[in-house]
Amino acid sequence: MKKLILLCAMFATTLAIAQEPPPMEKPGEHHKHLKMMAGTWDVESKMYMIPGQVMKGTYVEVARIQPGGFWLISNIEGKVMGMPFHGHTVLGYEARKKQYTGIWVDSFASILVTSTGHCEKTAS
Repeated sequence: MKKLILLCAMFATTLAIAQEPPPMEKPGEHHKHLKMMAGTWDVESKMYMIPGQVMKGTYVEVARIQPGGFWLISNIEGKVMGMPFHGHTVLGYEARKKQYTGIWVDSFASILVTSTGHCEKTAS
């Protein structure tokens, strides 16, 4: 009986190993939205964090699609209120969760900002 159980276990293990791995994921329709954001951008910003005070910034953002086509990676450098500023973002679409997701870090705080969202069908 023990030999039969061992033989069945060995046969099942062999079958499990012999199965084809799942196909590699490929970028889909949602990843095309990310490609539209790739490039080099001159950015001017105004932030109203403190009532009555405007924080102005000027930056250059270089955004590229990483190999594989799933993620947009941006590096941002410039000045906010005359102080050097550096920021980095990673943005992508998670097909399994059916949502866009991203992270943001910068040189002004020790905070990792995460975001999730959806794209409206009419967006271009």
